[in-house]
Amino acid sequence: MNIVFLWDERINKTNVGVPLGGKYDISYNMNEKLLIIKKTKDYYNIWDKNVIEDFVAIVGENGSGKTNLMNVLMEDLNALKLNDSNDRFSFIIAIDNDDQIKVYSNIAIYRIESENGVTVNRGKTTDLLNRFEVAYFNNQFSLRDYYEEGRCSFDYSLGYVIKHDGKRNREMSHQDSPDDVIGNYSKIENHKIINFLYCSSKEIVNDNEIEYPFMFPQIINISITDSDYNYNYTFESIKKELESRKNEQTKQNYYEISHIKQLNELSASLNDLRRCFEWENKICFELILMLMRRLCVDQYVGDFKHTQVKHVLEISKCLCMQLSEDNIKEKLKEFIDELMSCPDINEGDKYGEIAPVQTFIKWIEENQTFITYNKTSDILTIKVNEDTRSFMLGLLENYGNLTIAYPFLRFSFGLSSGELNYLKLFADLFQIAEKKEEWSYMNPYNLILLLDEAELTMHPRWQQKYCSWLNNYCNKIFEGFKIKIIVTTHSPILLSDFPSSNVIYIKNKDDEKKYYKDAELKPFGSNITTLYSDSFFMDADGTIGKLAKDYINNIAKMILKKEYEKEELEARIGIIGEKIFRIKLKELITEYYD
Repeated sequence: MNIVFLWDERINKTNVGVPLGGKYDISYNMNEKLLIIKKTKDYYNIWDKNVIEDFVAIVGENGSGKTNLMNVLMEDLNALKLNDSNDRFSFIIAIDNDDQIKVYSNIAIYRIESENGVTVNRGKTTDLLNRFEVAYFNNQFSLRDYYEEGRCSFDYSLGYVIKHDGKRNREMSHQDSPDDVIGNYSKIENHKIINFLYCSSKEIVNDNEIEYPFMFPQIINISITDSDYNYNYTFESIKKELESRKNEQTKQNYYEISHIKQLNELSASLNDLRRCFEWENKICFELILMLMRRLCVDQYVGDFKHTQVKHVLEISKCLCMQLSEDNIKEKLKEFIDELMSCPDINEGDKYGEIAPVQTFIKWIEENQTFITYNKTSDILTIKVNEDTRSFMLGLLENYGNLTIAYPFLRFSFGLSSGELNYLKLFADLFQIAEKKEEWSYMNPYNLILLLDEAELTMHPRWQQKYCSWLNNYCNKIFEGFKIKIIVTTHSPILLSDFPSSNVIYIKNKDDEKKYYKDAELKPFGSNITTLYSDSFFMDADGTIGKLAKDYINNIAKMILKKEYEKEELEARIGIIGEKIFRIKLKELITEYYD
């Protein structure tokens, strides 16, 4: 589905609208309620149209409103998709389908003028009900992304994902107590990446037709995180619960004191094992800690919670009898068996909290030979290949079934932050493609990809390959789809892959934002210096940094005033990289000093 135009009163109070397609120049006259549609001159589609219908770049200075435009577009598309009349704001959206344009609007349009060969119809919002999906990507943390809800089906913005993953974990865990928000975000993202590396390996990762910017991870290191905060929080919370009842009755006071004593013994026993050496023993320690927190801290309040704490502490005595790294797994199994057989433990906890731990321990025992062979003390090193696929997917399944406030497995892929962000994008797009079967109501599958500041964390060499890779990758994994891609960028390298018809400029002028295409500027295949001057509004300031510019100007002033010795000035000139600047300054020295 190729969206080619947007007019929204929030960003177009007196403006003609925002062109969003390479093929058409469209404008809206608000006074006359007139929509004018023309074909772009010299338009040529360089993308593989089997999948990608159009690929557009949006360019503007910081503060020009690129991200805001993305958000407004998402809200308007969501209103169309949900058949929401949306009286909060007015908008017009034009969508192209092989020279047949449909115009959707919740404001009056009295006339539509179009060139020959372009068919224009007024669309009904019901035509678009569930007919397309939108995916949004932004690697910068934004409070707007964090607080926004329901903007699109696939919101992969950093702010939204952090909040959403944390919220989902709390809802699944039924807890309001502190949790590791970033840890839970990392856990879910890592699971998605591992799923991509294994489940797509044959069709995608090893595809020679797609030139990836770097080699995908060949090894995954799995270690156990430091759980000091979680340990202290768990035992302090249980102690606080017990001490809150100490003063009620003398008899009860005796039991509370005995339970506090038992808690202290358990804490001391586990404290001796906080620095286990073996990988599977560290997991057993974390599982004990997780059970104590889930059963005694996170879920309940009042008398029921107090009673459950006492029952769990009674059963935990088995953990205090000569607990060591040699027997921690057997002690944990004994603890679990007694919890499962205790009639006083909530049945929901037995099957929702304890049983998954029991299953996880059984899985570890079944895979002990593999673990022993691939571990180095407290780190498990897994080669990414078909032989380890079953183990890794089994680990993710069992680990994912646990309800954890503080994730304890740490997955490391040996990647830089830039490589990891790129890999996340691969995994996110693959995740969307995997949901194709859920979109049986679509024909074809329509997808709009919005990538905000796509080049963040990328080396210039990667920026050179970004559009080519995205074109090839999307055509590979999105077979049967029709995709529109819109990116915002500050990169002249990225922009050099876009014809002028597919570049939308945003410029602040007289307190009004101007959205326009410029046929005179031809970024496609241009060199970086030209692009900086023409497409990134730097013609007045040049293309070197201000610090260097001021340095060069100050040297010129020093020469004119003869403030320094000739040798000193020549030494200062020597660090300047641009040859023409060095020559001109040396000529100035000759003129004033010789």
